[in-house]
Amino acid sequence: MGREYTVIMKNVRYLIKRTFEILFAVLFLTSGCAPAQSAEQAAESSAAQSATSEASDEIESIQTQTASPAPTASPTPEPTPTATPTSVPTPTAVPTPVPVSDEELNSGALDSFFNDSVLIGDSMTSGFSHYIIAQRDKDGACLGNMKCIGESGLFLKLAYQVEIGKRLPGLPYRGRNYSVSDLVQLLGVKTLYLMLGVNDGYAYSSTIEDSIHHFDEIIRYTREKSPDVRIVLITIPPVLKIYAQKYPCDPRYNFDVNEALYRYCEENGFDVVELAERLRGEDGYLDRTYCSDNAFHLNYDGDAVWLAALREYARTQYETGAWTPEETGN
Repeated sequence: MGREYTVIMKNVRYLIKRTFEILFAVLFLTSGCAPAQSAEQAAESSAAQSATSEASDEIESIQTQTASPAPTASPTPEPTPTATPTSVPTPTAVPTPVPVSDEELNSGALDSFFNDSVLIGDSMTSGFSHYIIAQRDKDGACLGNMKCIGESGLFLKLAYQVEIGKRLPGLPYRGRNYSVSDLVQLLGVKTLYLMLGVNDGYAYSSTIEDSIHHFDEIIRYTREKSPDVRIVLITIPPVLKIYAQKYPCDPRYNFDVNEALYRYCEENGFDVVELAERLRGEDGYLDRTYCSDNAFHLNYDGDAVWLAALREYARTQYETGAWTPEETGN
C-alpha cells in the first residue's frame, strides 16, 4: 500500500511536471512565435502601406501630369510702343487778300496773273493783240507777258480740222502755221485762253452741239500734248443785229451757245471769262458803240471792255485765294 502510494505519487508528480513543461512549452511557443509573427505582419503591413503609398503617389503624379500639362514658358509681353510725340506744325496763317480798287485794277496791279499765258482766237483776237501792244507802248506793261495770237477767218470747225490735219493754214507764229495744240506745246505756257466761235453759228450754220463738240476736240488735242496747261474759255461775243439778220440763225443762238459753254466748263472744270454780256446792248446784240464795222469786230472801246473782263477775272482769282502775286514772283 505504501509502495503503491509512492508509485502513484511519483506518477502524479511526473504528470504535474510534464504538465508544467507542456504549459511552459506552450507559453514559450505562444510568447515567442506571436511577437515574431506580429513583427512580420507589421513589416508586411508597413511594406504594403509603403507600397500602397508609393503606388498612390505614382497614381496621383500620373493623374496630375495627365490633368495638368507641363506649363510652357509664357512669352515675354512686348512693351507697348510709346508714341513719340510729334510736333504739330503751326498752321501758316493765310493772308487775307487786300481788296484791289478799280483804279488799281485798271492800272495793272494784278496783271502779273497773266504771265506765261497765251490768248488764241480769230480776227477779233488779232485786233485785240494790236490794242494790247499799244497799251504796252503807252504804259510799259499790260496783261503781263501774255501772248495774243489770232487768225482772220478762223472758226471752231476750221480749228478742229486743222487739229486733225484736214485743213490749213492754222495759226501763224514766226513764219509758220500751227494748230492750237501745237502752238500751246511750242510756247510751253501755263494757261490757254481760248476765244473762238463768233463765226460758227452765223456764217457757217453750226449748231450749238457742233460748237461744243469742236471746243471739246480742240481742248482734248491740246491736253494730250500739254497735260498741265490750264484752260480758260471766253464767252462768244455777240454780233450786230444787222449782221445777224443776214443769216437764217435763231436770234437766241448767241445766248444759248454761251449757256451751253458754261455748262460744258462746269462739267469739265474749266474757268470762264464773261465777255459777251459786257458787250451786249439793250437789244441783245452787240452794242454799236463797241463795233468797228457792220459785223462784230471791236474798236478800241470794245477792246478796253475785253481788257477789263480779263482783269476782273484776275481780281476774282486773287480775292478768292486761288492766286497770289507771289506765285509768279511779281
